[in-house]
Amino acid sequence: MRYLDLAAGPAVRFRDKTAVVGNGRRITFAELDDRTARLGRALRGLGLEPGARVALLSANEPEYIEVQAACVRYGFALVPLNIRFAARELAFILEDCSPTVLIVGRTQGDRGLDAAKSVGIPHVLGLGEATNTPSYELALNTAEASQSAVPDDPDLIATILYTSGTTRSPKGAMIDRPAFTARVLAISAELQVRSDDIPPAILPMLPIAASPRHDPPISAR
Repeated sequence: MRYLDLAAGPAVRFRDKTAVVGNGRRITFAELDDRTARLGRALRGLGLEPGARVALLSANEPEYIEVQAACVRYGFALVPLNIRFAARELAFILEDCSPTVLIVGRTQGDRGLDAAKSVGIPHVLGLGEATNTPSYELALNTAEASQSAVPDDPDLIATILYTSGTTRSPKGAMIDRPAFTARVLAISAELQVRSDDIPPAILPMLPIAASPRHDPPISAR
C-alpha cells in the first residue's frame, strides 16, 4: 500500500451511490472520481508538478473533498485555510507556504483575490458561479480526465496544516502520504466506520479533527 485514494476505490465499489451531498447537489462516487481526475488534469495544466502547494480558502463545500482527493492522488500538498483568518494572518501563511494555486469558496472571492495579489500567487480559481475569479467549474469541464496518479514517492506531502506553536507565528505541520494513510485507517478503525455511514460535516473541514480524509468509504492504491 502506497497511499489512500479517496475516490478511485469507492468509485468501483459504490459507483452509483451518493458520495457527497451539499449546496443542493448530490455527487455519486463515480462523479467524484471523474471530477477528481479532471481537477488533477486542470492543475497540471496550470503548471503544477508533484510537491506543489494548493491553498484552499473555503467554508465546508462539496468541492473540499475532491480538492483533497486530487491533491493526494496527483502529489500536490493541500493547504486548507481558515475563513476566519484576518487579512494579515492569511497573507502570512500564504507567503510562508508559497502555493501555486489558491482555490476560493463561494463567499471568499474578494478576500481570496486580495490575498493572492498581496503575495503574488499566480493562479486563483473560484468555486460556484464566480464572477471575479477564473471559474473552478470551467477548469474542470474543459480538462480531460487524467487517471494517471503520480508518483509513488511516499515522501510527498499530502497536506500542510498551520498550527500555533511556542512562538507567535503559526507553523506549517507537514503530513506526508504515509501519515495521511495511517490517520485515515486509525480513525476508521476507532469509529468502526461502515460503508453505509453518512457522516455530516458539522465542524469546519480544515482541521485534521474534521477533514474529509476521515469520511468513508476509502480504498488503498
